[in-house]
Amino acid sequence: MYRIATFLPVADSDRYSDFAGSPADADDPLERLNTMRTRMAAAVGTGESAEGLITARFTAADGLASLDLDPRALRVPSADLAEYVRLAVNNAYDDYRAAIQQIGADGFGGSDPETRDLVDNPQAALGQLAKLGDDFAGRLQGLAREMGIQRQRAKEAMARFRPVEE
Repeated sequence: MYRIATFLPVADSDRYSDFAGSPADADDPLERLNTMRTRMAAAVGTGESAEGLITARFTAADGLASLDLDPRALRVPSADLAEYVRLAVNNAYDDYRAAIQQIGADGFGGSDPETRDLVDNPQAALGQLAKLGDDFAGRLQGLAREMGIQRQRAKEAMARFRPVEE
C-alpha cells in the first residue's frame, strides 16, 4: 500500500474549512439558513379571544393546530362564540407571523432597516437568497478547482514514485 498524501503539499486547505458545517460558525450563511428553517418549522403562534374563553395555536405544519374552548364558552350566544373563535385564530396567526418575521430578522442580521426590508419584502428576501446561493456556488467552484490541483499533484507524485525493488 502506498501513502501518497504524505508527499502532497496542501494549498490553502483552511480556505474551504467552512464546508465542514460547524454549528459554532455562526457566520456561515448555509448554517444560518438551516437554523432559520429549523426554527421556523418549530414556531408556534398562540392567540386568545378577548374574554380568554378560547385559545388557538397556529403552526407551519398544521395551520390551525389546536382550538381549546373553556366550558363557559358553550354558554355564550353562537354569534359571540363565532366572533371569539375568529379573534383567537386571527391572534394566533398574527403571533405566528410575528415569530416568523423575528426569526427572519435574526437570521438576516438583526432589526436594522435593511433587514426589515428583507422580512417585509419577499422580493428582497429572494434576492438575498440568490446572493447566498451565488456565494455557495463560488465556494464550490473554488473547492472543485482546489481538488483538481490536488489531483494533478497526486498524479505527478505517482509518476515520480517508484516502488523499492527487493
